[in-house]
Amino acid sequence: RASFYRNYNSKDEVMETALRDMLQDMADGSENLSQVYKKSHVQRCFELFAKYENILMEIYSSGFGLKILEALNSYYEQVAGDMPANSKERFSLYVFAGSLYNTAMTWLKDGRGEEAHEVAEVFCDSIGIS
Repeated sequence: RASFYRNYNSKDEVMETALRDMLQDMADGSENLSQVYKKSHVQRCFELFAKYENILMEIYSSGFGLKILEALNSYYEQVAGDMPANSKERFSLYVFAGSLYNTAMTWLKDGRGEEAHEVAEVFCDSIGIS
């Protein structure tokens, strides 16, 4: 308990650290948007959602699911780099991140009845990733 208070100033910091760790795992091999919009990246995301299931579900069930979505948005904004605020690419990026978030959280809440690769397949088919 003492080390918790020595290392973190708030519950938000704990959540941010956990999400940052997950996103660092996600980052390998996804340096640009062309790599993000690939089935291999989507499958890796679902594998990571499964790996981080406990912390993600704690965050979500505590009413802080928006923190997860904001972290995903921020991650993909960094991957995309500079783009105009009104660009179609930016809106596509948010559609991707939001869809990924909603699909992943539903999958986790439902107990992961399907394998990560199966969910990734459905996700990619749904948004037109071949």
